[in-house]
Amino acid sequence: MQQVVLCAALKRAPQADDFLLRDAPLPPCPADGVLVRVCYLSLDPYVGAVLRGRHIGHRPIEPMVDPVPGAVVGQVTQSR
Repeated sequence: MQQVVLCAALKRAPQADDFLLRDAPLPPCPADGVLVRVCYLSLDPYVGAVLRGRHIGHRPIEPMVDPVPGAVVGQVTQSR
């Protein structure tokens, strides 16, 4: 599995080279849940504020650790 992460903390609007795809272990499918393969990831202005640590109610994203939040279009790969 791959995750989209930030390369470093942001102080400006995000740009394509601020992101990195990294390999990560595939999590187990939770009971009464689904695993989804992301086909498209949407990064709207809200996400830009979160990435810069400027959104109330959301902790700052830790570069190279936390996956980038966003709305997705995906395909269910497993359900329980």
